[in-house]
Amino acid sequence: RGITYDPRTKNFYISSLYKSKIIRIDRNGKVTDFVPERQDGLGPVTAIRVDPQRRVLWALSSFGIPNEKTPRELAGSASVYRYDLDDGQLLKKYDLPRPNRHFLTNLIDDRAGNLYITDSGLRTIFRLDAQKDTLEKFIELYKYPQLIGLTISPDDKYLFVAYGNGILNIEVATGKITQLTSPEHILLVGCDGLNFYDNSLIAIQSF
Repeated sequence: RGITYDPRTKNFYISSLYKSKIIRIDRNGKVTDFVPERQDGLGPVTAIRVDPQRRVLWALSSFGIPNEKTPRELAGSASVYRYDLDDGQLLKKYDLPRPNRHFLTNLIDDRAGNLYITDSGLRTIFRLDAQKDTLEKFIELYKYPQLIGLTISPDDKYLFVAYGNGILNIEVATGKITQLTSPEHILLVGCDGLNFYDNSLIAIQSF
């Protein structure tokens, strides 16, 4: 489900929803477990991100509807994991507050190390404050279903969030929400991954 890259070691990391694990692929193509299946209580891993400067790998884990791998008491629960990027050791686990309606879908960090997390279940963006080391609500987006893609502008002033019917621009300092517009022949529905490249916002779209 998730993929990220460490530019220092040139390792790729890939996460699994079904196996609840994270693997590492080195520059020679060798595959090893970075976090073995269900270690540290890890559930289905919906997204991962490397912070190469701070040598951290962030992982989002969310349990969906009850099934053969998800007991009813875990359904809708979610956690954020912070791993040491160099040795794979768990540094901290942050459990999302209950009631259990969470489903974490994506994450992005700013230059100060603050982490923003989309919760499609609660239609909310959470913020993990790097200085206070606390996880708290950043903004509620009840009008916008299916929060998926997430990125931040290079100057850290704006968050861009892809949801079911388009892309939102959120001013970080004020929380002001603006809907991105596009020419009539270009639809912004069904966008998933978002990223900045060469001063442009790139979106991956699927229907």
